[in-house]
Amino acid sequence: MEHILSENIQDQVIIESKKYIEIFIQLYKDKLFNDNEKDNILLLFCEMMNQSYFKEYQNEIEYIITDILNDIKSNLYNDNQKDLSINGMFKGFGNIAFSINILNKKTGDFQEFSSFFNQYLLDYLEKSIVPLKEKKLEVVYYDLIYGFSGVLYYLLDCKNIRNEDNKRKLCNIISYLKYLCQEHYYGKDKVINFHIEKGQKYMRDDENLFPDGYIDFGLAHGMLGVCIALSKAKYLGYEVAGLDEAIKKLYDIYEMFSARDKEVLKYPILLSVKDYANKKANNISLNCGWCYGNIGIVRGMMKVSNYIGLNNKYLYYKEELIKIINNSIESYNLDLPILCHGYASVLAIQINAYRETKDKRFLNNLERNISSVLEEHKILSNLNSKIKDNIYKGYYKNYYKDFCLLEGVGGVILTLMDCINDDMNFNRILMID
Repeated sequence: MEHILSENIQDQVIIESKKYIEIFIQLYKDKLFNDNEKDNILLLFCEMMNQSYFKEYQNEIEYIITDILNDIKSNLYNDNQKDLSINGMFKGFGNIAFSINILNKKTGDFQEFSSFFNQYLLDYLEKSIVPLKEKKLEVVYYDLIYGFSGVLYYLLDCKNIRNEDNKRKLCNIISYLKYLCQEHYYGKDKVINFHIEKGQKYMRDDENLFPDGYIDFGLAHGMLGVCIALSKAKYLGYEVAGLDEAIKKLYDIYEMFSARDKEVLKYPILLSVKDYANKKANNISLNCGWCYGNIGIVRGMMKVSNYIGLNNKYLYYKEELIKIINNSIESYNLDLPILCHGYASVLAIQINAYRETKDKRFLNNLERNISSVLEEHKILSNLNSKIKDNIYKGYYKNYYKDFCLLEGVGGVILTLMDCINDDMNFNRILMID
């Protein structure tokens, strides 16, 4: 991407990236991290490995990667897996599997290690289906971050576990997600199986707003991650009875509940049972962050349209995405630099949309958005700076040494690096690739 940036902006990106590579390396050397952060550190350094602008750090990067992998191997051999829980693609086994997959792509090595983690993930998910069906639904069972849809989306690309038995297991996972696309009666109202009922662990903060529960529309925790994963499975040739109908059901729901605000597409964040039954869009997105904002949903609808061959719809959502990105910076309604719900999410999506389409309108305000990421990043990084009233103190205190992809400086630096390198991978587990 370097050819589209001015020399000044490119230099700022390189300088800030190098600064934080050095900070990350020193934090690791000084052991200023918790053991449960090692998977985040591994992903960070696997992405930084073999990047042309950062060759002077390669020896230290490779040392850290090797050290973490040796620690992981030791834990596996000693059956000490307390830090290797399976909790989606952003922690534990999933995060490590993805990191080793990146290493395998970059070096050609670690094939057996990569296969082991991918197979373990697949087997664990498939064995979890029956127990989960007997429980009341939580978003973490199916969502992009913690659940089945995020892991399925990743595993569909893993050639090193492709055989007939594993195809059967993947089809079982697809069938579980397809089941969630069916409907049932909740009282007198017909509601989709994605309905999260009152009393479930992850909706307790929302019980006053949604006494009968809700349906989640966000990319991070909502139905869209499932729709993207299922449409990808269809595109790759997986045949499961009712798959087409399930994809269409979710796709039509997002079309039905879209709304326009100042000519820009928006969607519900969480929708009540009554609003779902009455086909009423409500509780509309407030910002354009990746997790619950309109930008993540429109990018997702663009991807689904492409997977299922709806070219006119693909072009429609592409134009809608361009409108969102080319709006004023104030309209984004963002405060933080982070990937989850900050300026980096807009930046990551516009870069990946440009790479896919080669439509230069996605780049109209690229430098403005890079500058916004850098500005907010520096505010949170500078411990002596004055915090804005509407930024959470937790981010202020921990951001500068938080390695994680979604809410830490790690994800921000990888997004900045994505502006000058064409071989980053983190966008895949965000489903914005």
